[in-house]
Amino acid sequence: MSRTLFINHTNDVFGAETVLLSIFKSINTDRMEYVHVLEPRYKKTNSDFRRAAMECGVKNIISLPYKNLGGGIIRNFFVLIYNIYAATRTALYVKKHNIDTIYSNTSVTCLGCIVALLTRKKHIWHIHEPLTEYYISKSTLPVLKKLFSYKRNKFVFISRIHEKEWKNRFHNISDSCIIYNPIKQIPPFLKKPSEKIVFGYIGSLAVRKNVISLVKAYNAYTTDHIGSSHLLITDNDGDAKKDIHDLVEADKNLKNHIIFTKERNIGNLFKNIDILILPSYSETWGMVATEAMSAGIPVIATKNSGLTDIFENNKEVVYIDPYNISDITNALISISDEKTRTDIANNAISKLNAFDFNSNFATHIQALLR
Repeated sequence: MSRTLFINHTNDVFGAETVLLSIFKSINTDRMEYVHVLEPRYKKTNSDFRRAAMECGVKNIISLPYKNLGGGIIRNFFVLIYNIYAATRTALYVKKHNIDTIYSNTSVTCLGCIVALLTRKKHIWHIHEPLTEYYISKSTLPVLKKLFSYKRNKFVFISRIHEKEWKNRFHNISDSCIIYNPIKQIPPFLKKPSEKIVFGYIGSLAVRKNVISLVKAYNAYTTDHIGSSHLLITDNDGDAKKDIHDLVEADKNLKNHIIFTKERNIGNLFKNIDILILPSYSETWGMVATEAMSAGIPVIATKNSGLTDIFENNKEVVYIDPYNISDITNALISISDEKTRTDIANNAISKLNAFDFNSNFATHIQALLR
């Protein structure tokens, strides 16, 4: 393994960070001395990410003040100016510790590529985000285009649909590969028999997650299935939260069938649902979907998802058109059949075991870091 400096974009632990932590876990103990980690310096001196990285065996962790791309033109200009100090310090660190490879976790982490340009090192850019305004502002695109032209960039995407989306926008992405995310295995568990089916949505209440269409589709479903089900929705934050609550509060039928929950533990959430629904307009992958599959829960998911790379429609997943409410309603109806649910859940577990995501992830990451 080459000496690698991993640059994180936050000192919290979210989706992209769990993937980065999985990389650390895949590295042999005797190679941990080659692992160096840089995190942004905020108020917390012992961040959640730092603690998690140390639990994985990482010893070389430094903090510097730097910011990520995002927002308007003026903000991005000041981000680049602000990062000069961190870029200079990091470049000196790279030379002092004979770092061979710089790894950036997420597309908005511009510091890594800037340091790679200064030191002429190999740069791995692991991109997790979809190419949407929510993640990548329009004023960020020209900056990324310039940085993407660095000849020693190696891009990592998490699905074919994800890679295609970015390559269609940035024609200077040449050296790239796909590495599917590892899966947090949640063993299947026995549930208490219930007369009611519980559909579940787990995620933020952002507009891009398309929960309003799910609620409308579920409302149509209940007209022919009154009292036979519930829809459980995680009451997280998001720019559509108020609209979703208003929609439910205005309809007596929805109020009787929809349950909002503050529960955050994924295992507890899975214990309380029979079917997971991922209705987003677009998902580069959908980690919660594969976690649900591992727990034996059948999944309805957007057809605009990286899941389509591996999982077959109406066999291991039921795919929906997120722009078609009737299509979502029909999916709810079809999966209400107990045999259909059982077959899809069992087929998905078989596919997970056959593909062996975690082993494949470790193998491809190790090859990348040589």
